[in-house]
Amino acid sequence: WSMSPVQPPAHLLRARADALREGLRAGSDPIDGLDAALLLAMIDDRDAAIATLSDAVAMGYRDEAYLRASPLFASVRGSPRFEAVIAAIDTAIAREREAVRERRLEVSAAP
Repeated sequence: WSMSPVQPPAHLLRARADALREGLRAGSDPIDGLDAALLLAMIDDRDAAIATLSDAVAMGYRDEAYLRASPLFASVRGSPRFEAVIAAIDTAIAREREAVRERRLEVSAAP
């Protein structure tokens, strides 16, 4: 939809975003949170879009580089709350790395 010259009505986009957010809360793939955030950004609900990105991070999304580079998130990227989402990713990754170190797990690249 984001590339289509005809955008569906806002109420349909919000309904789909709400369904994706509900699934995310129930444990679906964190990518669903990104999809919901994109839909919310399309209808100019930037606050809800950023809150949904935060939910996706809480559920395991970690691709900071994509969020920073994708033109799909340009409308929310300038917000201090967006930067807080990025910081949450950094914090989560640091915590996960420390947990690996504490358990003395062997980490190697995939073949």
